[in-house]
Amino acid sequence: MIAPRSTLIAPMPRPGDHVRLDSPASFPSRELVAETKAVLESWGLVVEIGAHALDQRGFMAGRDEDRLADLDDAFRDPAVRAVIATRGGAGAYRIADDLDFAAVLADPKPMVGFSDITALHLALWRHCGLAGIHGFLAGSRSAAATRKLLMAGEPAVLHRDPASGAGLLAFLISVATPLGCAMNGPFLAKFARNGPFIASGLGGYRTMGSVRSIASCPS
Repeated sequence: MIAPRSTLIAPMPRPGDHVRLDSPASFPSRELVAETKAVLESWGLVVEIGAHALDQRGFMAGRDEDRLADLDDAFRDPAVRAVIATRGGAGAYRIADDLDFAAVLADPKPMVGFSDITALHLALWRHCGLAGIHGFLAGSRSAAATRKLLMAGEPAVLHRDPASGAGLLAFLISVATPLGCAMNGPFLAKFARNGPFIASGLGGYRTMGSVRSIASCPS
């Protein structure tokens, strides 16, 4: 499918709306799910938990087909107004290209997640043009920023440890895959640490043709 030319912005959930907690990547602890559920309920949302959100299979939250089924069920359910990942980790990349994109286009809703959920954001962007929310609900600062993005449509800036780059790693891995084909235009990143590693990786993708040009920015 050709990458969409315009950005699809899903309607924002409002107090009283249902949202679904799913685990497309690694499995969460019950404590994390309970904390996330409590945060969302404090915003006035009605929280549903995916059928396989607490499954465990190796490092992932159950089998690929079950994690995919949970996501598709959430996107197909007209009562669900946002799909929220319980955590990142690893495993979302295994199911990203198999989502029911027709269901997403028929009833767009925000996808919220970070780290390995970046693979889902990229797939939804490539196939549907759907803008995702790179957010997390554990911790007051993260929750506040995510709420602004999800329910108010306001810009949010969250400063964190520059040594942490899980989302960036997921992005870099995706650049050389079909998920990265929709990323046309300049990419500028500023790194306080691990700069040589990141620059080397992007340089390799430029050689492969996945990235045309790189602009560096001193920290």
